[in-house]
Amino acid sequence: MIYLDYCSTTPIDKLVIETMRKVDSKIFGNPSSIHQFGQKAKALIESSRRDLAKSIGVSPDEIIFTSSGTEANNLVLWDVLQKGGKHIIISNIEHPCISKTCLVLEKFGIKITKIPVNKDGVININDLVKSIQKNTALVSIMTVNNEIGTIQPIEEIIKICNLNKIKFHTDAVQALGKIDLNYKNNCPDSASFSAHKIYGPKGIGALFVKKGLKINPLIYGGSQEMQLRAGTENLSGIAGFGIASKISNEMLKVESNRLNKLTSFLKKKIIATFKSVIFYGNNSDQIPGLVSLGLPDINAKDLLIKLDLDGFAVSTGAACSSGINTTSDVLKAIGLSKDLSSSVLRISIGRYTKESDLINFINSLKFNLKK
Repeated sequence: MIYLDYCSTTPIDKLVIETMRKVDSKIFGNPSSIHQFGQKAKALIESSRRDLAKSIGVSPDEIIFTSSGTEANNLVLWDVLQKGGKHIIISNIEHPCISKTCLVLEKFGIKITKIPVNKDGVININDLVKSIQKNTALVSIMTVNNEIGTIQPIEEIIKICNLNKIKFHTDAVQALGKIDLNYKNNCPDSASFSAHKIYGPKGIGALFVKKGLKINPLIYGGSQEMQLRAGTENLSGIAGFGIASKISNEMLKVESNRLNKLTSFLKKKIIATFKSVIFYGNNSDQIPGLVSLGLPDINAKDLLIKLDLDGFAVSTGAACSSGINTTSDVLKAIGLSKDLSSSVLRISIGRYTKESDLINFINSLKFNLKK
């Protein structure tokens, strides 16, 4: 079986697995305990916090561990309600954990403004400026879209938000480990991350909170995670996240170059093989390793099943929305009709993808489209 769905999740790195096994078997103390068992566990958490912080150029005390990127995003959004905020701005291609949470927040009286994107999935900065109101409490725009790989103009957005004294949050789950996220000189107020997108374990995420920014907890109880995330910590998950972030950061430049070459190779092969193919996303500013393509008059979900039987794992879009028979909000937002949306495949490659895998995939795709 050849895995080509890295944007859904990644295989766990062998070193990460080894680290987590050692932690589960040898470091079992409660990090909140003051005895040696507890302090050893606490030291491991702080070491992992340093590794993740270093990978994005921030201080360790600006990192809060959560159960997922979804929880990290929710923490920031619900904080607006707890502070009495009245207006949030998002894009119309945000991940469901942002857009669906905002739908719920509307029921509590918070106004949500969704700004559009162009055909490449990029927001217009002027639309953001026009959407700002006197009572705007938060702007939340994802760094990288999970379906088409488009990178948003985050630095420009930060400048606009700073100028208007508005808090800016970004869902950076699909960005970590793929593009340089050095927040040392120009950073958002908060950003969310998830370990399973960078060859780490599932069930562990993190939130960067800029020093000086006070937010309210989403989960109340103990004083863990600087009193922002109650509950006994997922020790092996945090250790796995720390190692995964360290490895991804060290490999970032080399791996990005390799994936860019493989992505270019794949696109050229597809163009040479299929005349009517359409690529989606922003070719000039897109994460390496993601190809969103449309094959008009083809049912992508039927094709996906055939490819799976042939030994190739790909996606028709975001994994969190799979199995739901609706048109992708992202594809709708970039102007695709229902018919065109149903013809889109998302191929995402990663650390263990080889050129021969892509050649075999093209052959399978060609064979199945002839049926």
